[in-house]
Amino acid sequence: MELCRTGLKMALDLGNGLSAWRKKQITPFPSINLNEYIINSACSVSQPVGTCKMGVDDMGRR
Repeated sequence: MELCRTGLKMALDLGNGLSAWRKKQITPFPSINLNEYIINSACSVSQPVGTCKMGVDDMGRR
């Protein structure tokens, strides 16, 4: 949880540093408990990928 909190705080600091180019912070609201926000919004994503060679040379399929 501490690592997530640190990362979120870093992202918020970065976003707040760019406030001249944005209107307002959308989420998380400044008054929200960051632990609750992380618990309610964190998710895991898996992106299956392949590394097969493609093309028309000797290593690829025709």
